[in-house]
Amino acid sequence: GDYQKAAEHLETAIGILVATNSEPLDIAVLRRQLGTVYFAQDRFEEAMQEYRRAHRIYKEKELMETGQGAELLLDMAIASAGLVNDTADGTQSFYFAGIQAMNTRQDPQHR
Repeated sequence: GDYQKAAEHLETAIGILVATNSEPLDIAVLRRQLGTVYFAQDRFEEAMQEYRRAHRIYKEKELMETGQGAELLLDMAIASAGLVNDTADGTQSFYFAGIQAMNTRQDPQHR
């Protein structure tokens, strides 16, 4: 697909939702989708930024214990793995990313 156009459309939609004080969960869904588009483009830092923004909304709405919250944590772990290249086969990267995602989930500062 055309990831650049998808990113542009999602960025525009998020801007409109934010400007019109729309439902935060709608914004979180689009931020997660934008993170996924960035990830597909190997834009891992930007993907993580969007996932973190979605994470804050999910935490505020107490959705981290739901299926949506679990899926978001998985997205965050996979994107983190893209940022860490400790081994050729990626094993340590995925391990580190999983630990990092779980620490984010358990960090009292994020509760």
